[in-house]
Amino acid sequence: MLDDDTRLEVIGPGRFRGEITDRWSVRAPNGGYVASYLTRALMHESPTPDPLALNVHFVAPAAPGAATLEVEVLRAGRSHATLQARLFQRELVAVATATFGRRRDGGRELINTTMPSVPPPDECIERLKPLVPGLTIGLRFDDRIPAGRHPELGGEGGNTATAGGWKRLLDRELDDLAVPLFLDAWPPSIWGATGARAGFAPTIDYTVHWRVTPHLPWHLAWFATSDLRGGYLVEDGELWASDGTLVAQSRQLARFVEEPPA
Repeated sequence: MLDDDTRLEVIGPGRFRGEITDRWSVRAPNGGYVASYLTRALMHESPTPDPLALNVHFVAPAAPGAATLEVEVLRAGRSHATLQARLFQRELVAVATATFGRRRDGGRELINTTMPSVPPPDECIERLKPLVPGLTIGLRFDDRIPAGRHPELGGEGGNTATAGGWKRLLDRELDDLAVPLFLDAWPPSIWGATGARAGFAPTIDYTVHWRVTPHLPWHLAWFATSDLRGGYLVEDGELWASDGTLVAQSRQLARFVEEPPA
């Protein structure tokens, strides 16, 4: 379904027509879904195959309906290409810059972070997904959390500002295109400290770093809010394959609103 919902029609050099759907929504189309749509257009135009880094600024909320995407190759060198993409729906909705390259096997490795200790998916329970009007994104995933953790957020439980658990798409496996979606498709980790569903957190700036090409069905998505002040929060995310491989990392700046909009 994600492939259908990020379909592109070429309408000119570096220009595409798309259709934002309501199947990946949290009141409005999810920012990670919009980021994956931009990634599809960037992949189409990049002279190098592997996405390495993506930064998206959300200028206005997306809405279900027609969209136009424009991609420009800013520079293409021997090893890397830098591109910019914009998504329009009557007005500018999002601007993305990305770096593409070629991932290489071998060479020195250092991983100075540890995968959270969580039982495997078949030993976990389904994450609670409240029936909220317009919240369609949860219907596209199988999410699992350890028994005894927060029933909606998972994470470390208690009053910690962490959230996370196992995640997979219902209709296909994770790939590079879906990574931005996966890293923005879990309830905000700040709810663990402020109370679940206490407000909302629309993303303003979103960065993704791909570390390896995804290769397994189940991935552990893990998030922690490091800072909340002045009405804004910073959340860091990690995406781990079930074999312990760090697949991708993210950071986002989001606005924190105490109460849902009227």
